[in-house]
Amino acid sequence: DQAENFVKTSEFFLRSGGIGLLSLKAASERASDGDDDSRFDKAHKIISTSKLKLIERIDLSGLEDQHVVFYCRR
Repeated sequence: DQAENFVKTSEFFLRSGGIGLLSLKAASERASDGDDDSRFDKAHKIISTSKLKLIERIDLSGLEDQHVVFYCRR
């Protein structure tokens, strides 16, 4: 799962106050059941329950379909 890998990597490499961006394409999360929104919601929950602070969830519809960027700070 990309969100879990992002959280683990961020906790290891990002210093306190550091910024992380996860660009997530729903089709890349085939292991997750459900539609695109449920896959993005799952990633949102993983990030929100981690030590990272979710600053913004950016839906890229209109620019890139099925993509969301999660903007986080450690």
